[in-house]
Amino acid sequence: MIELINISKRFPGNRHNTLTGANWDLREGEIHALLGENGAGKSTLMHIPAGFVKPDTGQIKLHGAITRIDGPSAARKKGIGMVRQRPEVCPGVAVWEHCVLGMDGFWFRPAVLRKKAAAVAARFAIDLPLDAQTDTLNDAGRHKAAVLAVLLSGARCLILDEPGAVLNKAENAALDRLFPALAAQGFSIALITHKLDEALRIAGRITVMRNGRIIETRPAAAWTRTELEERMFGRFDKEHQAAVCQKNTCLEPPALSVSNLNAGILNTVEFSVHCGEIVGIAGQKSDGIETLEMAICGYNMPDSGMITVLGRNTAGDMRAFRQAGGAYVAAGLRRTDGAAGGRQPSLSIAGFDRSLSLYDNLIIHHHAESAGGAVFMNKKKLNGLVRGILEKARIKVRPKRKLGILSGGMLQRLVLERELESAGGFLVISQALWGLDIEQRRRLGRKIKDAAADGIGILLFASTLEDLSELCRRLFVLEKGCLYAVDEGLCRG
Repeated sequence: MIELINISKRFPGNRHNTLTGANWDLREGEIHALLGENGAGKSTLMHIPAGFVKPDTGQIKLHGAITRIDGPSAARKKGIGMVRQRPEVCPGVAVWEHCVLGMDGFWFRPAVLRKKAAAVAARFAIDLPLDAQTDTLNDAGRHKAAVLAVLLSGARCLILDEPGAVLNKAENAALDRLFPALAAQGFSIALITHKLDEALRIAGRITVMRNGRIIETRPAAAWTRTELEERMFGRFDKEHQAAVCQKNTCLEPPALSVSNLNAGILNTVEFSVHCGEIVGIAGQKSDGIETLEMAICGYNMPDSGMITVLGRNTAGDMRAFRQAGGAYVAAGLRRTDGAAGGRQPSLSIAGFDRSLSLYDNLIIHHHAESAGGAVFMNKKKLNGLVRGILEKARIKVRPKRKLGILSGGMLQRLVLERELESAGGFLVISQALWGLDIEQRRRLGRKIKDAAADGIGILLFASTLEDLSELCRRLFVLEKGCLYAVDEGLCRG
């Protein structure tokens, strides 16, 4: 159905090609998974048939004929639709109204369009509250709405970029049933994923990318998990063993102490994080996980209770949180606009300001420190800081460039390294494993355990215990505003 031939692409400001001589194809009625570590070029490659990126060299064939795709609208007219990592919805409208926006034939009556949306949703068992407002949709609902919108636009080829990255097990299971059902009815699905088990389970073929190149394509049945990992990352670094967290290297004061905390749905929450300890809290937004996270990091003032970081009261005071030695890696990677005319799609991440250069974003917590009480900042010190962060994050780009040239994986690595650099004893990381491939998870795990071994107290927030158990010594679950300790037998950190 779709064939990409000798595709190369280099974005302004990047020293190396994002894609080099890539050859890839998608057949009718198949699920073709695309695997690779962060920054391998997977999303960029799929943005080409979706019309968001124009290749520098190479050809696109559709049904055997060479074609041009000059934008997302042209791609949709050719039957190609893409669901991005964090789908956006049109605010202030019903779900069905959002889903029919890409349809031809707006001269139809609303009742006809509503009936059409309901029929397609029923045909593919897409469970959506069609008459609810789009603002009420959770992440799973947004993905389902995006898939329904693509189907209603007439697409026969669906490109899915990490559809299950932010979903829980039940929501992922629903997508696992949907995609094979679509393929069985002749739809072609390109699946970008970091989840090896998912690819092996539902894909017909799997392609591995590394450093902007296609490494190998095989039928899924011809791959083993070990072979996929080796192709994705090269040889493993087996010499580095995860550091064992030191037991409460400093008991007084704790890195974090929360006592009698009441805020919104939160009901008398109490716990602590000691220096050198990794603690995890799992929960959903409806249970108050976001409220607790914002309160600990000083964004929200609690109704009552005490929050201290390394002995200092920081409740409701972001500046006090930072000055006490706190650092915060927030969740929230998202795509913000298209990339017509061959420009790279724009990404932002919580904690970075897209209007500033990469350099300014990396020094944002170090202005006062570099000045040392003087009027002017110490440029030499700041330049060294930026070089160090870029080296640790393994990113080769000019510091004065804008954030838009960086992939999502690069942004995640940078914000983590920046916050590790500024952490004076306590670090909060939200949804740490979101969107990361296996090797990136391992590297992040080593980073976190190394930081704990250096005496930093670390608090991890996630939506499921599964994302926390490998790293944490102690685990909690937040349910309906109440915090419950988890059996230590589940902790493997």
